Amino acid sequence: MDPVVEEQETTMFNPITLTLSFLSSYGWYIVGASAVIMYAMNQLRPRLDKWREAQEDARYHKDSDLGAARRRAEQEAREKQQRALEEASRRAAEEKKLREERKKAEALERLQKYGSDLGVGRTLRDDG
Repeated sequence: MDPVVEEQETTMFNPITLTLSFLSSYGWYIVGASAVIMYAMNQLRPRLDKWREAQEDARYHKDSDLGAARRRAEQEAREKQQRALEEASRRAAEEKKLREERKKAEALERLQKYGSDLGVGRTLRDDG
């Protein structure tokens, strides 16, 4: 080796090694800071919610039309949900009725096809 030229160690940039090195140096600080932030958020959230609610109430108190519009919008949303529920209920009842009719038709068909062989046909009589 030439003493005039200093050899430098070539290091490759490895993100995994860099990340692990950072975590080993500052990991406990990160854990502690996270715990403090979570505790602070749990303590401040109810106060912040109360403050926002007070601000909203003050806004509605100043402008009564805003409150009426909000109540009207809530009522319309409730009515829309009720209509959707009634429609879904009606469709479900129709589908149930169709399934029952289909089931009865299949049972009657099986009875007509296999009833005399099984001896079951004698219990159901056609009065027509």
